[in-house]
Amino acid sequence: MLRRNVNNSFLLIAIGLGLAAHLFRPPNPSSSSFAHAKDDTENNIHNQRPHLAAQDFGQGLRKKRNGDGRGRPSKKKPRRKKKKKNKNKNKNKDKQNNSNKNKDKDKGGGGSLADNFANSGKDKGNSNDNKPSKPSLPSGSSPAAQVLRILSSKSTTIDTQLFLYETPSSKWEPSTIYNHDGLIKGLQVMNSRGVAGMHYYLGNKGSDKEYKYGLTNVAAFLAQSMKETIKYNACSENNWDLIQGVYAISNACGQLGQSYQDYKCPKAEEHMACEVDLKMESRAVTNAKWYGAPPPFFCEPKKNKNDFTGKWDHGFMCNVGWVDPPIKCEEYEGQKAGGYVNDKPVANRAGRTDVEGCCWWGRGVIQTTGPCNFGKLNYYLGARAAKEGRDSAYPSIDFCKDPEIICSSSKYKELKWIAGMFYWMESVQQYNEGGWNYMEKLRKFVDGGFQDRGFIDAVSGIVNRGCHNPPCGTGAVDGGNERNANFIKTLIAFELIEPPKGFEKDGKVGGGSTVSTACGADHAEASASCKNIGCHTQLDCDAGQYCWNGVEC
Repeated sequence: MLRRNVNNSFLLIAIGLGLAAHLFRPPNPSSSSFAHAKDDTENNIHNQRPHLAAQDFGQGLRKKRNGDGRGRPSKKKPRRKKKKKNKNKNKNKDKQNNSNKNKDKDKGGGGSLADNFANSGKDKGNSNDNKPSKPSLPSGSSPAAQVLRILSSKSTTIDTQLFLYETPSSKWEPSTIYNHDGLIKGLQVMNSRGVAGMHYYLGNKGSDKEYKYGLTNVAAFLAQSMKETIKYNACSENNWDLIQGVYAISNACGQLGQSYQDYKCPKAEEHMACEVDLKMESRAVTNAKWYGAPPPFFCEPKKNKNDFTGKWDHGFMCNVGWVDPPIKCEEYEGQKAGGYVNDKPVANRAGRTDVEGCCWWGRGVIQTTGPCNFGKLNYYLGARAAKEGRDSAYPSIDFCKDPEIICSSSKYKELKWIAGMFYWMESVQQYNEGGWNYMEKLRKFVDGGFQDRGFIDAVSGIVNRGCHNPPCGTGAVDGGNERNANFIKTLIAFELIEPPKGFEKDGKVGGGSTVSTACGADHAEASASCKNIGCHTQLDCDAGQYCWNGVEC
């Protein structure tokens, strides 16, 4: 995860008022790599941004904020009350017919699991009397039942020690997006119902070690999720691709040269993909909260053939009350700086200068991306399954018409987990390449006393690079040591192992590498030299160097 910290101390003098220099150090923005292999830059750069505060005050106020293009959604869409709007929208979209009871057997866990998630997932936040109940757990003795009971007994530990995110003040607090209840509900659905004959593995009958295999499979999944999204408190993908010092609004179409709407299914699965609707309108429900961070992604049709989108200026001072008219930070809750600049088209790396049909950004705990993946969810678990006569866990939810429902649903909070679990079942549990079989290695790791770090490193490679032995054409694993530390921390929390000698809860493992900041002309140089570890801004670095985060030293 990269970040370039540029000198952000300056003195603003405007309209006869002297403004004191304002120093700040934003935290990591939240966005994760997609559930696909990417090059090294992509998996790191979503934390990259130069930390300029406002630009020259006079120039900042004179910048054209509204032009022929639309750097932001049209004014017809209410923005300031989006939370209330989203709640009402979710209420309508989340109405589900609970009459379809799940009677499937626990194929993946060796025992039956009650399908109790539908009634236990009531809306939080709509009223004080409508809080979701704790998910009911199966009473059997199957490995899956054992795993779920153990996880339930660790609910406080999971929520307060594992699912933590870094705040703008560099403190760690429990995530407001991910929690134990959503995890349990997701596991129940994906273990009992499954998708396309695949089930989330929680152990099979036949050995008293099976529940340990299942718990370790969960721990490996969480180790990746804690790195990908939980530490950033993110569900919707963030605008993180910095292009010549600015963030293109059209990054919603794809970052680092990708085109999400062109993610195709393999030929045998083409019939499952969502159709790309150029008239679709959607807005992400989460975004980064660092000083000047870009607003949530959105998509909408072009108004005419010359319509375009602009850029986000993360250095613009938007909280200026002493000018007429006053300038306010109103693009998203908690905004401290930044603003749209719409005076000319600004292209993303793929050349897009609009957001028409660009509604397929990453969502969920391991960023589900593209019409193929959302289509599969809809085909097996959503409205399409119900329409075509297949058993459906969410018959009222159309993942193709509203992919943001994964993050926005207040009734089915497990959806953000289910999207990631579907990826895990399809791409990790079934991984068998180059003589490396995930399920075999999982059991070998447990049978060997949880000692072989090579197991989690290989898993991290599969998730982050698409192979078990990176670099595999796309570069080294991003945050390998952090993923390993997450894994160890989770195994300890599940009481599968004792804390290894030298392990500390802050993520340091046996005197090895830690994630920090360092100086360099680019991230690679900073990682190689580990110069000026712990730097805060460019002022701490030599000329021509910047302060980068996500450096392992």
